[in-house]
Amino acid sequence: MPVWGLWLTGPDRFVFSCGDGARKAANIAANPRVAISVDDSIEVVSVEGSATRMDHIGDLAHEFAIKYETDPEKQALLEGFFADVTAFEVTPERAFAVIEREEEFSLNATRWDW
Repeated sequence: MPVWGLWLTGPDRFVFSCGDGARKAANIAANPRVAISVDDSIEVVSVEGSATRMDHIGDLAHEFAIKYETDPEKQALLEGFFADVTAFEVTPERAFAVIEREEEFSLNATRWDW
């Protein structure tokens, strides 16, 4: 399912939000193993890891707001929204990337391990 998220470094992790009563929150509670990917089917990146529910999103609400909205007034509203949603932090274990263009497909497949 698509989510709004942030890739953070130091340590590497992916944080995303969803509604507290969302099916994905229930699924993660039952099994924290997740896979995330970009919304590009040509330059593909998939990350596998484990998700942990965050107690609060804290200062990251502002980071979400400025990533997804450029208007300062709308950013403030969005920041308030993110401060009240359920958030999960994904600790990556491995990632795969490939470029799905015929001339590059066999040359650029990559795997990372954490």
